[in-house]
Parts: sequence; structure tokens; C-alpha cells
Amino acid sequence: MISKEKASELIYNSFKNSKTITLTIIEPDLTCIYNASNFPKNAWYFHVHDTGILRIGEGRMIGVNKETGEIFYDGSDGGE
Repeated sequence: MISKEKASELIYNSFKNSKTITLTIIEPDLTCIYNASNFPKNAWYFHVHDTGILRIGEGRMIGVNKETGEIFYDGSDGGE
């Protein structure tokens, strides 16, 4: 099982060139996400915010499987 800290580290490492991201653990409304019924039941969900980029509209969400440590979703947060 992967910890919240390890999952955060995994995501930060995937953003090597950006020093300005912040991560927040969220409990998303998965009914707004396409194909969410196939997502793992045991997962960490992070809202990703890049303070170096101004964005209007939807945010970005990354899902990390707690069992495998694999990023299984990286896309829209469904308007969270």
C-alpha cells in the first residue's frame, strides 16, 4: 500500500520542470469523470494547481492507485 506522502512524491517527480505546483487531497465527484466506474476503489486523488500558470475553468486531477502506486488518471477534475 502506498502512503499519501509517497503518492505526492510520485506526482511532484512527474512535474520535474515545475517548482510551482501545489497538491491537495480531494474526494472528487466521480460522476463527472468519464469512465470513472473503472477506477480503482482504493485510490488517492489530488487536485493539482500550478501557481505559475493562471487558468480559468476546470482544474487538473491526478489519481494514484494505493495498491500499486500507479498513476491511473491524469486529467480534468470534472469541475471540482
